[in-house]
Amino acid sequence: MTNNGDRLLKSKKILVGINLTQIQLAEGMETYPLREANIYVRKQEIAVVEGWAGSGKTALLNVIAGFESLKRGEIVISGQSLSKINNEEAMKLWRLRYVTFISDDYYYMKDSTVLLNVELPLLLLKIPRKRRYRQVTYALEAFGLLDIAKKKAAQLSPLEILALCCARSLASDPAIMLIDDPLTNLPRMFDIVETKEVLDATKQILMTLKQLERTVLITARDDTPHEPRNRTFRQLYGKLISV
Repeated sequence: MTNNGDRLLKSKKILVGINLTQIQLAEGMETYPLREANIYVRKQEIAVVEGWAGSGKTALLNVIAGFESLKRGEIVISGQSLSKINNEEAMKLWRLRYVTFISDDYYYMKDSTVLLNVELPLLLLKIPRKRRYRQVTYALEAFGLLDIAKKKAAQLSPLEILALCCARSLASDPAIMLIDDPLTNLPRMFDIVETKEVLDATKQILMTLKQLERTVLITARDDTPHEPRNRTFRQLYGKLISV
C-alpha cells in the first residue's frame, strides 16, 4: 500500500477504506474471483457497486462484513482494521457494532414480531432497555413499520420484509450498512414479477437513509437506476474501479 493509501485509510473523513490485492474465498464459491479492490467510502455517502451476475459483488460485501478471509490487503472501518481481529467471537461483536449486512437471503425470524426482529441485534449487544427502546422506535418510524410492530414477520409482504431488514440494520447504529442487490435478490427470493415495485421501494429506502445521513454500500446489476447515490464503483473481471 502506498503512503497516500495509508493516509486515506487513516483519514477521519474516510469511513471505509478497502485496499485489497487478493482475497481467499470460501471453497466451492462459483462467483468470479475478486482480485483487486482499492476504494474509499466517505461518511454519509451512498455508494453503489455495479457489475454483472457473478462478477464478485457479493464476495466484496462478504469480505467487508468479515465473512470471508483476506490473503493480502486491508479493510479499515471507522479506524478499526479487520486484520487486527483474530477470533470469531471478536469478529461477531465487531460486526454487530460496525457493519450490518442485508444479504441475499433476507434472514428474519418469521414467527417473531416485527419489533423483536428489529430489537434482536441490540439484545445481542446488551444495550440497556431505555436506549434499546429509543433506537428500535427510531428505526421502526424511519421505515414506516411502527404501526405493525406487533405483527408477526411471517405476515409481511416482500417489500415490508425489505423495510424490516433495513430497520433492523439501522437500529444498531452501524458505521456502514451493506445491502446486496435487492432488485435481483428480492424478486428471486419471493417470486415477485413486478421489479418496478422493488426499484421504487429501494429508491425510497435510499432516500430515507440519505436523509438520516447514513453510510451505505449497495450492490446492483449494471446500469440499475439506483438514486440517490454519491459514488459509483464497477466490478469488472475481479477488479473494482471507481467510475
